[in-house]
Amino acid sequence: MARPKPMIDVFQDESAGGRLLASDGRVLPLTAVRLTVDAKGGLARVVLVQTFRNVHPDPLRVTYQFPLPHGGAVSGFAFRLGGRHIVGEVDLVRNARSSRRP
Repeated sequence: MARPKPMIDVFQDESAGGRLLASDGRVLPLTAVRLTVDAKGGLARVVLVQTFRNVHPDPLRVTYQFPLPHGGAVSGFAFRLGGRHIVGEVDLVRNARSSRRP
């Protein structure tokens, strides 16, 4: 029987899931992942917690990229940056696109 890959190999694979990418192209390493799933009546609610670490000496402007499966949706999101806790708002795509800042 084949042994499972060590977790560190999964983190180094670009297709492994969410990424935190700085505007200048630097990638912040994913250091921990926690996933909980509650499945009932043909639907699944998944909570994903990912921890990234800024290994660079300066603060970075970042974009979070996460691939969703077909039919998947985001119902909420939050970020903890140092001591700050930021909760995002989820809206219809058309409303979100019309309120973008330049």
